[in-house]
Amino acid sequence: MKKVSSLFWNSGIKVSLKSPLTSSKKNIENLFKEFGFILFRDSKFDIINIKKFTNKFTKSYANDARRRENTQFDKYINGVDEGFNKMTLHSEASFSPSWPEILWFYCLKPSKRFGETTFCDGIELWNDLSDKAKNFFLEYPIKFSLKIPVLNPGKYSLKKKWPLNKLGSANSIINYKDGCLYTDQIRFAVTETNIPNRLAFSNHFLYEDTDPTIIKWGFVGIKKFPSEIKKEVKKKSEKITYFHKWKKNDFIMLDNRRFMHGRNRILKSDNKKIFNIQTLESNLSSENLKI
Repeated sequence: MKKVSSLFWNSGIKVSLKSPLTSSKKNIENLFKEFGFILFRDSKFDIINIKKFTNKFTKSYANDARRRENTQFDKYINGVDEGFNKMTLHSEASFSPSWPEILWFYCLKPSKRFGETTFCDGIELWNDLSDKAKNFFLEYPIKFSLKIPVLNPGKYSLKKKWPLNKLGSANSIINYKDGCLYTDQIRFAVTETNIPNRLAFSNHFLYEDTDPTIIKWGFVGIKKFPSEIKKEVKKKSEKITYFHKWKKNDFIMLDNRRFMHGRNRILKSDNKKIFNIQTLESNLSSENLKI
């Protein structure tokens, strides 16, 4: 096993599995909890068996955004966002009541140039923030107002309260006319991790691309956000961003509540194929690491 990047708090880990489906679940679980980023390289993975592997660690899967390309392989194996522009660092669906625990990325065809997926370790970023920034994020949570397509639009104007039974979710209503769920989600930008006494900055705070499900967002309890804090977070996150150069059949297991990810720009002539799977709720043991 080798390190992935010195830019991560504890480097991430590179693993080679010759027989993925019979490998020790417990060993991989322990590595995942410790490192939060496992790169399976030179392993016997393909587009057919990756879902069988993720099943070992998954209690339930997230329904991916409707804008993403569905595949013929499995309903939970989807393409990543289309387009060619750079994508800002974010934690997948961290604004949503359904916040995935684990993200899986599989490379069927790598880019010839550019097109790297970017990763930032939220533990390392949180450690690097000033006391002023830390105190701000510990005191003020973020509130997202969301409009999420969940049903086919109907003929009748009917609205119904729909409690989601999720911490931080409020004012949830289904509008049967447009088929959308309207809800508010409150969540802190910083979260606890599997590492004792280590917090991670993992959220949608830096996301500059407009997600169509977000109507508006802001911080609870404060009207004017201090711009110098956003400049600080942006500058320090860029300093520790890792650019992953894909190889064919690379497979990444990512702690979505610790790491943020994005991508570098893509050449329009490029035909790279990256797929993702989202584990909404894992079946990992609830015990944190003893370090």
